[in-house]
Amino acid sequence: MTTSARRLPAQALRGVRVLDFSHVIAGPFATFHLAQMGADVVKVERPDGGDVMRHASSGERGFTALNAGKRLVTIDIASDAGRAEAMALADRIAVMNEGRIVQLGTPWHIYQQPASRFVAGRS
Repeated sequence: MTTSARRLPAQALRGVRVLDFSHVIAGPFATFHLAQMGADVVKVERPDGGDVMRHASSGERGFTALNAGKRLVTIDIASDAGRAEAMALADRIAVMNEGRIVQLGTPWHIYQQPASRFVAGRS
């Protein structure tokens, strides 16, 4: 008797756009999996050194492993101009991983307003 397992297509999330404000491990790991399934993941890093994993003991290797397949952008979301840039990105997404935007005084639901169809996650 033979059995065949049904598998999802490798690019099951092709066409899904993800905005990733997360850092360290949990959030980047979650969005890594979305990227591996074909999602267009845009990771937003702060201009003063980026994700803290870049400077962790595992160094650039750990950062690269957690962020493979993503597009990286640097935006100062603490500034008015940076928030406007992030809002413009949020207008074209389906999923957002909140990360540290709340720590900088911008609640995630503000980003949800222009694109109320998207799913937001917190890490």
